[in-house]
Amino acid sequence: MTTNFPTALDTLTNPTGTDDVSVVDHAAQHADANDAIEALQTKVGIDGSAVPTSLTYQMAAKAPIASPSFTGGTTVTSSLASASPVGRLGGTTPAWDVDASVALCVTGAIMQANTAGNGSTLQGTSSAANENLFIRPKGTGVLALYGGNGTYLQSGTAQFTGAGAVFAYSFRGFTANTAYSFTGLADSNLTAATECSSFDLNFAQVKTHLAGAITTQRDIRLRASTHAFASASTITDSIGVALEGAPIAGTNATITRSTTFDTGTANVGAGTATSYGARIRPNTGATTNYAARIDGAIDLGGAGAGTSGYVLTSAGAGAVPTWAAPGGGGGGIDAGYNMAIRNKNF
Repeated sequence: MTTNFPTALDTLTNPTGTDDVSVVDHAAQHADANDAIEALQTKVGIDGSAVPTSLTYQMAAKAPIASPSFTGGTTVTSSLASASPVGRLGGTTPAWDVDASVALCVTGAIMQANTAGNGSTLQGTSSAANENLFIRPKGTGVLALYGGNGTYLQSGTAQFTGAGAVFAYSFRGFTANTAYSFTGLADSNLTAATECSSFDLNFAQVKTHLAGAITTQRDIRLRASTHAFASASTITDSIGVALEGAPIAGTNATITRSTTFDTGTANVGAGTATSYGARIRPNTGATTNYAARIDGAIDLGGAGAGTSGYVLTSAGAGAVPTWAAPGGGGGGIDAGYNMAIRNKNF
């Protein structure tokens, strides 16, 4: 029997072990099978086939299959770790994938589209009223957010926008945790003979105002909080800003001068009438209000009664301040003694 494939399907007889060759021709069986196999090979075609009727030729001539287009919703139900891989290499290194392998998982993310110019939204979702949304890089990779005119981040406690940055927490209760904490890690192999700062606030920009007098301009402003108690209690020392000492000399380090607070020597410009390195004013409302308290000696460089290196000291509150070699004194200076220290020797 000559094969009917590929225009029609063949009807082949399957012999049994008890069939006699006079009933089922053995040679014809082999011939029919060979004809069918040859017809399949012809239809499929060899690699690079130039036969227009072969499948190999027709597949090569076809354009790449376009991405599928869906109208209406499409639901995919899966609990696989790689439930929806998309990419050039499929699930090997997908450009996008969904991991739904966590038992009883119901959280996810929704990409919400919008009209042109109004952005897109990636939002967390679940059966709960509130749900977190985490974005993590792989391994030690970094998370980079880029914006053509600034990066905008906003939450209930922090906002980073093109207009500035705002940190605010809504409520703290039944805790003594620090509201905002920045902790530096140990450094090593720092660049030799080069200053390495831990924190740098650079407000050296030019601020151009519209015309109009300004009574007070504060570039950096720190506001004190109000402390209250559920019942009568006492705070021994309430401090608005605490600088806990000067830099410490560690292993193999020698520090010539270690200073807790240094105001610097900026050129404030010829348009400034009066400039102060420091201006300390007393608070109001207390039983006694002082502008400053200094527990220790004051060093005014080489202006110590004509003797280089002398320091201004006091034996205690109410005592007359005197000049002495470093190491003398140690008491405070009482408000009863007013001093005007100018650029001259005492």
